[in-house]
Amino acid sequence: MSETTRDQGKSLLALRGAAGDAYDPSLPNGKHDGSAGQETPPSSNDGSEQGASWMSESFSTRLLRMISRSPDADDNPNDPWDPTDPLQLVKDEVPGFLAEYVRGKRVVDFGCNTGDQSLTLLNEGATEVVGIDINEAALSDARALIEREGVADKIQFVTHPDQIEGEPFDLVLSQNAFEHFDDAKAVLQQMRDMIKPGGHVVLSFGPPWRAPYGSHMYFFCRLPYSHLLFPEKAVMTVRQSYRNDGYRTYAEAGLNKMLVKQFESLVRECGLELQHRKYTSVLNLPLIGSIPGVREFFVNHISAVLRRPEA
Repeated sequence: MSETTRDQGKSLLALRGAAGDAYDPSLPNGKHDGSAGQETPPSSNDGSEQGASWMSESFSTRLLRMISRSPDADDNPNDPWDPTDPLQLVKDEVPGFLAEYVRGKRVVDFGCNTGDQSLTLLNEGATEVVGIDINEAALSDARALIEREGVADKIQFVTHPDQIEGEPFDLVLSQNAFEHFDDAKAVLQQMRDMIKPGGHVVLSFGPPWRAPYGSHMYFFCRLPYSHLLFPEKAVMTVRQSYRNDGYRTYAEAGLNKMLVKQFESLVRECGLELQHRKYTSVLNLPLIGSIPGVREFFVNHISAVLRRPEA
């Protein structure tokens, strides 16, 4: 995953791949679990074999297993999100999102998956939409969708920004992805380069790394800050009882350990202006989001409007 193109590709998939879901800031971890589409490994019926394996594990691993849900139970439920409106969250988080940033604008849907969000952007008034994703199977479904809807002349799907022709865009939209990008700075620079001077990048993502469920492991363990209390090896070892993707590190599971402070630094380094931000905190305590250091442990979701300065 060290090659630039491959890293960018993984980043593009993060919107619907690594997390595979949408975010609701009212929830403890907004549904992200880094595990969508993965099957739960079958449990063994050999009690003696399981017991021997359990005794050979570290104390921290055994303790985490004890406080996690049974592998035979369903994932911990935590998402009332309505998939019929892919833009609901960003409309709630960004004042005037449709009127100011979408209607009459040319828009890039960064991480478009099967095209539902791209179609919604068009239906909400965008004049042109380009969706980007490296998942060819998803793009095949996306192209079939716009053919059925009769809007293939207004929406285009590509696997890489280099395939986009024409003038820079007014808006790049990315939801539920920034904490998954392998090289977040490179991706943000790429987004900046796709918009015209005076154009905008709208990001909505979370939870950041030090939030109560920053490891996206809520689906099997409800303990807040488990990723800070237990070693990475213990967390990822226990995770294997619930997902069979073979991931052994947070990085392999698509987590870049994004911090609030780090995000703000990347915005400055990429030459973008932070025009609007909303930091949703645990228990909806807004003042916590303004306290450096402390906020890292309580900010659960970040929504931001970034502006490319005029030349």
